[in-house]
Amino acid sequence: PKDPTASTKCSLDGGPQTACTLPYNISLTSLTFGEHTLTISYTDGNGTTQRVVISFTVPVPAPLELDCTSKSNGTHFVVSCQPNNQLQTVSYQLNSAAAVNGVEFPISIPLNELSDGNNLLVISATDVYGSTAIVTLTIHDSPDPLVLSCSYVNNGSHLIVNCQSNNQLQTVSYLLNSGAVVNGIELPFSIPLSELSTGKNKLVISATDVYGGSATA
Repeated sequence: PKDPTASTKCSLDGGPQTACTLPYNISLTSLTFGEHTLTISYTDGNGTTQRVVISFTVPVPAPLELDCTSKSNGTHFVVSCQPNNQLQTVSYQLNSAAAVNGVEFPISIPLNELSDGNNLLVISATDVYGSTAIVTLTIHDSPDPLVLSCSYVNNGSHLIVNCQSNNQLQTVSYLLNSGAVVNGIELPFSIPLSELSTGKNKLVISATDVYGGSATA
């Protein structure tokens, strides 16, 4: 049975001993990077003390990185970013306007706030470790309709297909004859000649751009 007169105290990195309960939780974000020591002392009702020393390391995190995607939904320009560390703060600045602080992803900017032509969007973020990342995007208030210009080369074993576009692409897929649509591809892409039928084959390439436009070739 538990001894009601027993006590447990914890000391972190040689600091003062304070009463604690087990399990004992430590917030790693409150500690400096590197080696640390936790000392747990248990004293029973007879005054006998046992000590356990636990050493652990708080690793240095990787620098903050943001993987951002953007698109227009017809009324707003929407930016989503995936960080590699837990974020502390996010802000953005559009052109020379004042920075907008305390935002969360996704960021949504009304299209009527954009200037004619190209606009510069700068996104800044810090993580819980104090690292900072900055992403700069160029966006257009009224993009031209998406246009694809595609060509292919037969290298003897594959068809190598590539396309040029007038806008930044968001997604690309293709359909060969009556097969299944192949999504999430990148340009250029290749198709084994063994997948082609004898005679004529129909290849339809579909793409969307970051503004929500779509085109086929």
